[in-house]
Amino acid sequence: WLIYIRVGWRSTVRHTFSEGRTDVHEEHVTGRPSVISDALLRNTEEAIQANRRLTLRELHKIISEVSISTLYECVAVTLGYHKLCARWVSKMLTDEHKKKRMGFAFDYLTRYAETGVELLNHIVTARALSLATSTYFFT
Repeated sequence: WLIYIRVGWRSTVRHTFSEGRTDVHEEHVTGRPSVISDALLRNTEEAIQANRRLTLRELHKIISEVSISTLYECVAVTLGYHKLCARWVSKMLTDEHKKKRMGFAFDYLTRYAETGVELLNHIVTARALSLATSTYFFT
């Protein structure tokens, strides 16, 4: 039987264990280290709050030390924003948004209780607006 040992391997192991390591197995590593730091998140959040209509390319001009794909991961995945009508909008509703939403829903339910089905004739959908010409108005 021939046993091949990498040159320098024994000295590396001896050095590692002399520094206090007690396990011969590799430490668990979850992949490449992330370049998304707290400072990058803070700078990105400030830039988006200043101008919500920024594109990723414009944001990359402001924060040029990382790639566009890293900025996308920072904005969309880590901060939780998505593009809606050319604006970065948080996916999570704030407590204020939830209260407004509940208030509007309560108003509609109150009106529906007072007027009945007639209220439904006055609701304008986005499709109806896109089909309407400028001379017609819906109430």
